[in-house]
Amino acid sequence: MKVGFLLSSFLPRHTGGTEIYVYRLICELQKNNISCFVLNSSAEEFATTYIYKGIRIIPVPTSVSGKEARFKLLEQIISDEQPDLFHVHELTAPDGFTVLDLEFFRKLNIPVVTTLHVLRYSCFMQDLRYLGNIECDGLPDALKCTKCFLTRKKVGVFTQPVILLSVFLYNNNMRAAFLSGKLSTMCNSYSIVFEHIQTLHKIITLSNALVAITKWYHGILQGIVPFNKLHLIQTGSFFMDVNSVREKGDGLVLGYLGRLTPDKGIDLLTDAFISIKDNVNQLKIFADISNLEDSFVLSLVNKTRFFPNIHWCNPFQPDEAQRELAQLDVVVVPTRITEMSPLVIHEAKAMGKFILASNNRGNKEILEDYANAYIYEENTIHSLSVAMQHVHQNYFPLSDFTKRDDQHTFEETAGQYLSLYKNLLI
Repeated sequence: MKVGFLLSSFLPRHTGGTEIYVYRLICELQKNNISCFVLNSSAEEFATTYIYKGIRIIPVPTSVSGKEARFKLLEQIISDEQPDLFHVHELTAPDGFTVLDLEFFRKLNIPVVTTLHVLRYSCFMQDLRYLGNIECDGLPDALKCTKCFLTRKKVGVFTQPVILLSVFLYNNNMRAAFLSGKLSTMCNSYSIVFEHIQTLHKIITLSNALVAITKWYHGILQGIVPFNKLHLIQTGSFFMDVNSVREKGDGLVLGYLGRLTPDKGIDLLTDAFISIKDNVNQLKIFADISNLEDSFVLSLVNKTRFFPNIHWCNPFQPDEAQRELAQLDVVVVPTRITEMSPLVIHEAKAMGKFILASNNRGNKEILEDYANAYIYEENTIHSLSVAMQHVHQNYFPLSDFTKRDDQHTFEETAGQYLSLYKNLLI
């Protein structure tokens, strides 16, 4: 059996959760003599095929001009590789793979498995908070989601008139165009949201199997996806023995491992850490800060420049996770959005690390049976600051925690995928 994996970025340049998840999955599948390769489609230019840890990575540059030229390139790759099925892990138009690529694979009668790693496919705002403060059932509806979107934009008393205008424009196949991009977005909001929801339904239609990696999202998808297509494959823990190699000092060593984007809450973490008076703790941020042209990254670097207890560390590769995590006391996951099942939490749990996380469904589900964690309720600078001080006062000095023996393993996760592949190919 040969499986092609699709995602917009891959190791070693990008070390996010989805990339590491795919890497871990391929490693387990290869132990079962499953041949694997990765198709990497993004705006970044990888001119040639490369090998990462024995895995063949084939670039599909978005710079290929025109749909037909792109499909010709994909057809050549398929002819060369002869995959039995494709496993999609990320669809990020316009730079990554899109539903057009899925349509192309299905026309060639190649089965497609899609794992939904993020909430954005079904929740336009990615946080399941209707109007910003009411828990949402997660079932997308164009009118409901448009109202939610416009409320977040603080349109105020103009919300209903703007909704009526945007619905009118959509029904008459029209688009509003203004010099202000924000105004154009608001007036076309219904069309934008409707197309977003339609993309989800196209993904469902074009996939032979759809995978949720958390119970709560699987429950939501049951109201959207046909029963015979939907599967729950939860993320298992990794085998990591070392708890700590750090000599205990006066304070804790906290660590952040994630992308430098606002939705991950890294700015909340740095602001909260800085706000603590006479802070004896250390904060290590494992991230690539080479792109200082990004204003968000630049602001983070400038803000933390004169704090000797905040350290910027190079991102590390998956096989180095055990060594780097061993030097931390607390792993902090301050995400603003609803995470599906953060891989960093699974890795921290595998080493018995203490975990401080924001309150959302993904974090809570995988920490509900884990004693060495603290979840703070309100995702604000003040709340996170109080939470860090609470952890310091109540759990310091941290003992070497031990992980549970009955934890589900990633080997079992890979085994469930393997069974799914085999059933699709029968």
